[in-house]
Amino acid sequence: MNEVESLALAGLLHDIGKFRQRSGEILPDKSYELSAYCPFLEDKGYFTHQHAAHTAEFLKGIVGKQIQKSFVETMIGSESFENISSKHHKPSTPKEWIVAIADRVASGFEREAFEKYNNADDRQKENLKYYEVPLDNFFDESKIFALEKFSSKSIYPTKHEKLTKEVYAKLYEAFLKDIAKLQERPKANFENGLDFLLRKYTSFIPSSTYGTKANIPLYDHLKTTAAFTSALAKYHENDMELESIKSYDKEKFILIAGDFFGIQNFIFENLPTEKAAKILRGKSAFIQIFIKVVALDICKKLGLSKLSIVSDNAGKFEILAANTQETQEKLQQIQKELNEWFLTNTFGQSGMGISYIEASANDFTSGKFQQLRERLAKQIELSKYKKFNLTSQKAVFEIETKDNAHLCKTCNKRFKNNTNSDTACEFCNIFIKLGEKLAKAESIQIIANTKGEVPIYKDYAVEFKSFINVDSEIVYDITNDETFRGYAKWALKSYVKFSEHEKRVEEFAELALESCGGDSVGVKALMSLKGDVDNMGKFLSKQDEKTKLPIIDSFAKFNFVSRLIDYFFSVKVSQMMDGKNLYTVFAGGDDFFIIGAWDEVIEIAKEIRAEFLAFVSGSELTVSMGGVMFKSSKPINYVAHLSEEALEDAKALEGKDGISIFDESVKWDDYLDDLGLFEELENANVNTAFTYRLLEFVGMSKKVKYNGDIASTLWKSKLNYSFNRNMDKGSISLLTVVDKMIEKYPKEAKMKISEFIYKRRD
Repeated sequence: MNEVESLALAGLLHDIGKFRQRSGEILPDKSYELSAYCPFLEDKGYFTHQHAAHTAEFLKGIVGKQIQKSFVETMIGSESFENISSKHHKPSTPKEWIVAIADRVASGFEREAFEKYNNADDRQKENLKYYEVPLDNFFDESKIFALEKFSSKSIYPTKHEKLTKEVYAKLYEAFLKDIAKLQERPKANFENGLDFLLRKYTSFIPSSTYGTKANIPLYDHLKTTAAFTSALAKYHENDMELESIKSYDKEKFILIAGDFFGIQNFIFENLPTEKAAKILRGKSAFIQIFIKVVALDICKKLGLSKLSIVSDNAGKFEILAANTQETQEKLQQIQKELNEWFLTNTFGQSGMGISYIEASANDFTSGKFQQLRERLAKQIELSKYKKFNLTSQKAVFEIETKDNAHLCKTCNKRFKNNTNSDTACEFCNIFIKLGEKLAKAESIQIIANTKGEVPIYKDYAVEFKSFINVDSEIVYDITNDETFRGYAKWALKSYVKFSEHEKRVEEFAELALESCGGDSVGVKALMSLKGDVDNMGKFLSKQDEKTKLPIIDSFAKFNFVSRLIDYFFSVKVSQMMDGKNLYTVFAGGDDFFIIGAWDEVIEIAKEIRAEFLAFVSGSELTVSMGGVMFKSSKPINYVAHLSEEALEDAKALEGKDGISIFDESVKWDDYLDDLGLFEELENANVNTAFTYRLLEFVGMSKKVKYNGDIASTLWKSKLNYSFNRNMDKGSISLLTVVDKMIEKYPKEAKMKISEFIYKRRD
């Protein structure tokens, strides 16, 4: 590790003492040890912020020594790693001050506010002791997060209860055991592995329990501090003057945002339906890998730690960098290289915009952070309108026209080098390989500056291997379980139906045949389902009722909320689909796209909505979805376009929170509350002619309700006539429900009747 990387790691571990302290571990009974790390209150007669001394003890312990010996230089220059990490409340040297300032900015403290906090009595003033305070649930302040490992179960809110040292101790012991596994793995994986373990074990530990809401996880504070430390270390590598390091006013930071635009076009354009199941998964995975690779490449070129990558998911990444002339020049060069790559490989139909804004420490403090986010959002939006600079790059594509050139049958726009009709061009072959490898792989290895199994970007490639065969490059565990094997986990393997007998991903036509339980009765078709979180902007800009300040007022809080929602869609939703006849096109960030047996898609839509509302209970967040039923022969690009339109219709409803299927868009609650119509239809001996007549009456009722068509009011008498002719008197409850549904809720009635018909039709 170089000095910037070592300092970033010191920032990542600076508050690990809070975990140690709350688990019941004790400090040596030596006041001089405390005086080195902790402020002393003369009037009170004791040391405060003793977690800093616990950080030192952690780093002096067996695990801490192994970390330093194996992966970090014990001395960073002439200073010890232990002191730089531990002395953030009593810094004296420039490097100690870099971590201290990073800690303060990451906390969202203004300079004066932190000094006041640092010199105050930090002992818990309420009834709860410091280790008894739980992490407040960000979505529902009346509830908390349980103190557990980060998982798809622990992300849900639970009732208020005080914590105990015993619960902390159990978690801390498991943390130390998992850290020991890092020693068995190649050194190149240490940063990612430690970062992952901190996320796994400290995501539901409150960062602070003194005089503030306990709603920032320790992990997000640690990770944000590491990113600020990396940027400050790079900025000050040639200027270690203390007053300069302490400055809050100078614009030392650049917040970089990468945005992969044209994702839908990239995934679906010109994709043959018969090959879609083989390629869609690979294309979706490619985008995730590409995002990570570009982010890693930027950190490498800017001389930053990997910990500078604040986030990288859903086709986007953010990196915190040092604001230097060299940084800005390199970013311009990186953008040019990306443009050339996209022009060559996608003919400019997709691309990646690198946007950035300059910022001072003050811009990350409480009350100003939201303005910072708004500035970045505007810059990202601007970059979408100037995707390629064709005045400085080749604006004309050279198309091969030789007699031996054959068009790729997969993309229908690139040429391949051989005449075999079944083979794809080099670019499409990447996605085919990724799709095939993902089905069986345990791990993915990112290789730089070499030719690997599957090329990704420039000299970067990936290899898929078993854990016992990996070498010293960056490795991620992509298994879907929660076992830690010494490598950071990556939710890259989204769910697809896998044919165990033939060891392959099932084709869409096969999924369609599984509709309606695979029986002979029922339409055999697919449904696409696109979902998106509603009201994210409103939630992120929400203000505290008392202070009128934004609730999400720091990097740590923003990152916490973002990764929780991303985890729900990328991991939880995937787990919910297990064993079903479904296929994930993409899931992550705040949206998802699923294809599968049409009736199972409807059911998973209900389940996802119910689980999401339980997950964000107490907030204004909801999720809208749009579904389109189709035959497996339909062009997948066309289906994706219709799905997007259906989602837009659902989100256009007042208050959003809508579902759009069978060409109707209604509120979720109205769709779910069908007055028992579907059950009544199932229980009654309804013939086919009668159910189709019901759809006719629905159409007439809609004309009355939405167009004021008086003539269409005849639907009521026609319903009675048709019922008396086709049904017996024992089904009178069906008539009551049908009459009410068609009159008051014709759209919902159409959706339920359509579903019933499709499940019965031969």
